[in-house]
Amino acid sequence: MAALFDDTLANMQYQMMEYAAGSPRSDAVSVVKSWTNSSDSDRDAAVWESMCDNQRTRDTQGTLDFSILGLSLLFGLGLYIILVSFVLELLLAWAQKKLGRGLYRAKRWERDGTLQQMRLLYEIQGAGVWKGTTEDFPRTTSGDLFEHDEEFSQARSV
Repeated sequence: MAALFDDTLANMQYQMMEYAAGSPRSDAVSVVKSWTNSSDSDRDAAVWESMCDNQRTRDTQGTLDFSILGLSLLFGLGLYIILVSFVLELLLAWAQKKLGRGLYRAKRWERDGTLQQMRLLYEIQGAGVWKGTTEDFPRTTSGDLFEHDEEFSQARSV
């Protein structure tokens, strides 16, 4: 119910602004005449007219503003986080090697990676002589290239 109330207040504020400023659209025709009441004194009429003429609202004309500062801060903060992540990884790897702590876990992480698992499967099949068995990217010593199983590739293309 609160959302309905907020929407109604916003609509009333918009209608008041449209009445005071006039619609910028040429197709919008208003059937509402300016408010005059003959029973009010001239002083009251002048006050009402002054209030209507001095209405100050923000007229966006259907556009939205955005802050260049806010946008710059957003991009700057994002770039900062990306750079920190790159530097932090290198810094922690260096500190890990220097202190000798957690090296076994780091090597196990590299060994259990997807490329290492593929290398192990190829080794079981007797395909290729491998180097870099404890690094991120294992390679064959002779630069061998392996084709995927034909049945698997045909099943994927169907």
